[in-house]
Amino acid sequence: MDEFVKSIESQVIPLGVIDTQGSFSNIPFVFMYENKDGSDDFMPTGLLCKSFYRTMQQLPILAGRVKSKGIGNVSIVVDANDVNIPEYSEDQSDVHFDSLKAAGYKWSSWPKGVATTGPMTCANNDGEIKLINVHVVRLLNNSGVMIYLSIPHYVLDGEAHMEVMRRWCKVHQLMVAGQYADIDGLPTYTFDRAIIQQSLPDERKPVDETTYKTFT
Repeated sequence: MDEFVKSIESQVIPLGVIDTQGSFSNIPFVFMYENKDGSDDFMPTGLLCKSFYRTMQQLPILAGRVKSKGIGNVSIVVDANDVNIPEYSEDQSDVHFDSLKAAGYKWSSWPKGVATTGPMTCANNDGEIKLINVHVVRLLNNSGVMIYLSIPHYVLDGEAHMEVMRRWCKVHQLMVAGQYADIDGLPTYTFDRAIIQQSLPDERKPVDETTYKTFT
């Protein structure tokens, strides 16, 4: 985690009006991984956590805080001297992966307490709104792992949320293979919403009145 904190640079990332439309909600996903080979070293705790924070170095927006200066004027403020540390926790469960599979992965078969955030974006116990919450649940007899990943809609949409998980998986795979140098060669991300506006074509279709009022 120390390397992650030291890597963060102060910056302000303005959000657009559309970003704030679903700002009150979290986007949660749960990913399930089966230990098919019965490996004793399946997604080990230390490496999983280390790869997560290495991934966060490439996603500094998730180390910031949501700041508002009035209606429709919201930014993510990243302070290198006061990093908003992601919430990352791990627990052991008495539920076996086979039980989840047999139940068709229905919610009723899940271990209790997988979700560590609610549907609405709000401060946690230390008074902070975390911009990413992760809960790793190790299933009975090392049969598999569940990963709960939640990000406020303020920050990323559903596709970007999936990209966070894809990048974490890639970083983890490179670490498992001992290819640490290749992590720095992965494509970088931009969080500048203005790029979308700049890339729009000159030809525009008139916006209907209801849509105009919604987004202005």
